[in-house]
Amino acid sequence: MAINTATYDNIKTLSIPHGVGYVWCGMIWDLLWKMVDVHGNPAGINIAINLVNEGMRLQPCSPGFVDGRNAILAADVAMYGGANRCYIWEVFARRGLGFSANQGLSTSRSDGTQAFDLPPFCIFDVTPEVVSICKPNSAQYTVSNGTAETLTLSATGNPPGTVVSFLTNPVPTNGTSIMTIGNTAAAANGTYIITVTGTGISNTVTAMVTLIIQSNVPGAPTLVTPLNMAMNQINPLLTWSPQPESETYSIEVATDLGFSNIIASATGLTVNIFQTNNLMSNTTYYWRVRGVNGCGTGSYSPIFSFTTANIACITIASTDVPKTIAPDPPSTTLSILTFPNVCGIITDVNLRNLNITHSFVGDLNIELISPMGTVVRVFQQACGGSDNILINYDDEAASPTIPCPPTNNGFYIPFAALSAFDGQSPSGVWTLRILDEAPLDGGTLNAWSLELCYANTFTPAPIVVTDNSGNTANDGILCQGGTATLTASGGTSYLWSTNETTPAISVNTSGMYSVTITSGSCSGSVSTTIVVNPNPTISGPTSVAVGASINIMGSGTPAMTNPYISSNTLIATVNNVGLVTGIAPGMTVITYTDINGCTSTRTITVSAITTSLPPNGTANVACPALAIAPTPPINITPINQTCPLVQPVGPTITNNPNPISCEGTREYAYTYTDCANNFIGTWTFTYTIERQPFTLPANGAATVACPALAVAPTLPTVTSNCGEVLTPAAPVVTNVPNPLTCEGTRTYAYTYTDCEGNTAVWSFVYTVERSPFTVPANGNATVACPALAVTPTPPAVSSNCGEVITPTGPVITNTPNPLTCEGTRTYAYTYTDCEGNFSVWSFVYTIERNPFTVPANGTATVACPALAVAPTPPVVLSNCGETLTPTSPVITNVPNPITCEGTRTYAYTYTDCEGKLLYWKFRLYCRKITFHCTCKMVMHQWHVRL
Repeated sequence: MAINTATYDNIKTLSIPHGVGYVWCGMIWDLLWKMVDVHGNPAGINIAINLVNEGMRLQPCSPGFVDGRNAILAADVAMYGGANRCYIWEVFARRGLGFSANQGLSTSRSDGTQAFDLPPFCIFDVTPEVVSICKPNSAQYTVSNGTAETLTLSATGNPPGTVVSFLTNPVPTNGTSIMTIGNTAAAANGTYIITVTGTGISNTVTAMVTLIIQSNVPGAPTLVTPLNMAMNQINPLLTWSPQPESETYSIEVATDLGFSNIIASATGLTVNIFQTNNLMSNTTYYWRVRGVNGCGTGSYSPIFSFTTANIACITIASTDVPKTIAPDPPSTTLSILTFPNVCGIITDVNLRNLNITHSFVGDLNIELISPMGTVVRVFQQACGGSDNILINYDDEAASPTIPCPPTNNGFYIPFAALSAFDGQSPSGVWTLRILDEAPLDGGTLNAWSLELCYANTFTPAPIVVTDNSGNTANDGILCQGGTATLTASGGTSYLWSTNETTPAISVNTSGMYSVTITSGSCSGSVSTTIVVNPNPTISGPTSVAVGASINIMGSGTPAMTNPYISSNTLIATVNNVGLVTGIAPGMTVITYTDINGCTSTRTITVSAITTSLPPNGTANVACPALAIAPTPPINITPINQTCPLVQPVGPTITNNPNPISCEGTREYAYTYTDCANNFIGTWTFTYTIERQPFTLPANGAATVACPALAVAPTLPTVTSNCGEVLTPAAPVVTNVPNPLTCEGTRTYAYTYTDCEGNTAVWSFVYTVERSPFTVPANGNATVACPALAVTPTPPAVSSNCGEVITPTGPVITNTPNPLTCEGTRTYAYTYTDCEGNFSVWSFVYTIERNPFTVPANGTATVACPALAVAPTPPVVLSNCGETLTPTSPVITNVPNPITCEGTRTYAYTYTDCEGKLLYWKFRLYCRKITFHCTCKMVMHQWHVRL
């Protein structure tokens, strides 16, 4: 930047094109060297070249600077997975093409706005953006700190129950950390948006990532369209129902059911659709889909098939040529051809043998118009002054560039795509329109042809079956004597395989029935199968005595276990043999129904036998186990019978409900017969089971010191009145006060319920009573000066329940007050827990002054007593740095007075605040000087003054 300072804003004033190109080239040059710095040489050079070349392929037409930058970023994603994106942003941002830059119109260089900022993810980035895991695996992300300061990392939005940890925290500038989300087994399946926050001294940045938690591989998807075995398909769009557990899908399309010849496939699909292309006509294809998530790949869906339409191609030449192309502009020349009436839609159009004699073909525009009026321009004023045209147009040709002159009869891609006609009917009049846009030159349309490929897509509607089989399936499965109505639709005429020509026919015999449906020029056939089953047969006695067993035999097609239904009860059967009991005297009808719903009936006469049995018995008990078999009555004699009775047979036990797990009735039934095995009667004993309330043990209680100790208690074993162990519902926890943070009560209430719904509540009450806490021993220290008696660090103190207590204070006490010299300074901190228990911790400083020092005494020699003047005393500090002021000097002369020679001493006394004192002295020595020298000095001095 020191040499080339150009930025994005400079393009507004630089010349076009070289000045603007100079700015862009500067940015690309910076990109080259940035890649070399990062990846080395030659790898960096190769990467830069690849990014620029691929970027030019990805950028839109008439790109602006921002378009070019974005295309290079897109190239990095496509080629290198976005590994260089922040380096690319740095390069462009330093020259004004940063994250907030706006290019305005790409056709203008004056409306752009430069910016030098980076995108947020290049300042603080978390990758990858999406992680999918399978419980209980952990998820990991890389956190990159591109800011200018150290960041402390945190995260929110992680699934409840999971734990977030950082390998490095805080993370330094240009450093990275690994964020791990663990304990995923405790989280619910789903998609979570997690916000990662980096907090610095002056800045807070965030980034969001996605976590997907799964616990199983996806289930098999359900295929939707086209319907299974669909016909007349043309490159169908394959769709399936979204599978909630699938994050992506894979699909296979093959020409065989075993998928050994796969002709199309895809993985990593994020949508539930897949477009097929270039399928062969009149071919059956098979397809299947499976889901993929963090747990792996799921099972394939059931296989669907579809058959492509039968595509026919016909080439027709125009018969109204030659046509004169007039030279006077603007002239229009029209030529037509008529395509016959066929059933189907266009799949491909090719313009063949376009033969025109014309000088300066650059004057011409040539268009093809379908019977529906769609216009496609195939030739637009190409080849300038070349003469004549002999060419073929095909969307699937190898090249869009025609030769000049275009007379080699080759195949080329038209100016506009002929696929615009796809899906239309080919039948009708097609028009070739030639527009001559310039004067002087004229010519002749000599010939042209159309190759039209079309697919027969007429699919008749399925036959609707309505039958009287006695069920609602209308599936064409009848019983002997039944009928079915077959109804066709969607056509103008119908021809059945029975030679009937009505839309609906009635049938009553088995077989396959087909109908050919015609609609205009289109026709197709559909079929359905009708099955008529024979009615079953039934055999057995036609008359029995009351109470006797009736053995019934039946034969159905096919045979079925338990196919018998009587007029009043379901008859238990095995292998089509049923035993009928308990039918009242008189006429009764037994009905046999086989698996197909076909029936036969048999009428049975039941004769009565008069007898007398004791009344049936009843009793009420509290538990099913008490409903034991009773003692049946014996020695029963029938009326008008002299044959002695045998002992009763049974019992037959009937539980209601069955089985009886709580309350209900249990009936014991005994069958009585006489000695001739004639049924006499049935005696029953019925128990009514009615539950009784159950009891609970006494409620529990305990006193604890902390809320955390008030945990769920051990529950008592409680049984119902019949001895079953009862499991209580989850406890209802009541805190007083709520929330319970210090003292109070916590009650756990458990509700026990037996099978009948009888309930009782057992509770356990904790009384939370705080205990006093302790603080460490008081602290002390001795210092030399008050300024050294600074605030101490109070100790960490916890309540009796472990909560950290923040002290109040300190309260500072100076003795004496103010403390200017010596004494004590006490810092007192008060710790108070939630209940109000408190304790004081103090720290006492003792201030003890240390001696101070004075400089060495001074001396000097002077010539005369008058020169022995008071010296300047030195600056002396106390041990704590205060400046001490000395007393006035004490002057001592030896001899006293000094008249000639001797010593004069100045003594100064320094005293600190504690009273410690020191002396500093300065001694002057007077020495006699000869008069001669003195006179010379005086004379000299005067001389100087003069």
